[in-house]
Amino acid sequence: MTLSPATSLTPDHLTTSAQHGGASRRGPHRLASTSCERLWALRSSYGVVAKYDPPLRLQGTLIHTCLAYYYAERMRPQPSWFVERPIDVALAKDGEGHPDLIRNAVAVFEAFKQRVAGDTWQPICAEEEFEATIGEIDPEGSDTSLNSEVVTCRTDLVIEVNGELWIVDHKSTGGSYNSDRLAVWKDDGEYKMNWQIMMNLHILRTPRNVARLGGRTVRGFIIQRLKQRPPYDFDRHPVHVPALAYQATPRTARNFVAKEREILQKIERGESPTPNFGACWGRYGACDYHDLCAASSKSEQQAILDTAYKTLK
Repeated sequence: MTLSPATSLTPDHLTTSAQHGGASRRGPHRLASTSCERLWALRSSYGVVAKYDPPLRLQGTLIHTCLAYYYAERMRPQPSWFVERPIDVALAKDGEGHPDLIRNAVAVFEAFKQRVAGDTWQPICAEEEFEATIGEIDPEGSDTSLNSEVVTCRTDLVIEVNGELWIVDHKSTGGSYNSDRLAVWKDDGEYKMNWQIMMNLHILRTPRNVARLGGRTVRGFIIQRLKQRPPYDFDRHPVHVPALAYQATPRTARNFVAKEREILQKIERGESPTPNFGACWGRYGACDYHDLCAASSKSEQQAILDTAYKTLK
């Protein structure tokens, strides 16, 4: 595999995702990945990704696909991807080679449909991407050359309930280690100060996206949790975002975009992006590029690149 870097930071030149899901073009996860220059360069500039998702991640993707189709079916008009590709075709493509994971996802989905029968949620958007400029979300920034840079987010769902709009994010999990239920929800837990949540809120609350949503501003953010194994369990919780962190989010986004520019300029000068070996392991295990960085020689590294990865460009 020969790596060819992108020549622009604008979203039109960035890796795009499947129509019915996946990360957005220049979303919160991509921005935060600048903490490791090598990770950012491989994924966002060269478009290099692992050929195969880990089973747990793929299971979550398949459940998300089911939910996307469930809510899209209830929208008027329905999204083009819903009309053009039936759910069974989408699941077969996304879960190719893993019929067991497809069956598991469908079982979770069937249990979910029974649980939410008669639901009052009215879906407004399903798996849609929203965008805003840095200047729109952070108008007071000093480096005006960054103001036209576009950042994005792809929301799992925007719903109307009780006359208000909410962003919804689906989270599938194995459940609690000592119970058949989901882990007890904690208002001060992992989602309280969540970068993705705060960026989603800022982007959708810009004037252009308020107009896109019929002149209405989203009230807040809801986490909808699903347990992947029987006995199945589901719940929903609004997230209480801390005010000071929320206020600081636009400037953080501006700084991330500046870091992206710095990394790309380094690549264009022929310099190697600097790895951050403090970010090799996280909550969900090893970084997708761990084996590549852990290679003992350049030839071994190239062999791993050729066999375990593919390029989306």
